Amino acid sequence: FSTLQIKNLSLNFYSAGNCEQIINEYKSTSSIIKQHGFVSHSESIDAIKKAKFLVNIGNNATDMVPSKLFEYISTGKPIIHFYYDENDSCLPYLSEYPLSLIIKMDEAKIDKNRILVSEFIESHRFYEPMNIIEIESIFKKNTPKYTTQLIERILVDDETTC
Repeated sequence: FSTLQIKNLSLNFYSAGNCEQIINEYKSTSSIIKQHGFVSHSESIDAIKKAKFLVNIGNNATDMVPSKLFEYISTGKPIIHFYYDENDSCLPYLSEYPLSLIIKMDEAKIDKNRILVSEFIESHRFYEPMNIIEIESIFKKNTPKYTTQLIERILVDDETTC
């Protein structure tokens, strides 16, 4: 990101744990990297609302999908996802999301990845967020409404078998 020729680019990290040391190292080499550390959920939601693009970094815990991924998708904003592991739990969801760029982290392809990120940002600079109805149609089984209906069906089935 620090090598992209994009005006007013800022990369804001809201994080905790072992990521902090890594972010701090990169922050010292680039003025676009902003480290905010751990913040409340409401502060993170405010930051997501203000962002033009969202960046997601892949999971090593491949059996868990981070809830923030669904928060990101629900905004209808462009998402740039970086991953290492082919079994990254975010990949099936982001591959269905029309405003995503999925980048496999590979040192051999760093120049190609830089171009892909730059073109993605430039092509979505003046985007209109996706409509929530369109997002719901793609991710129907991931909505609270679907889960509620599923629970209701299970409860009704249990009541009729008693």
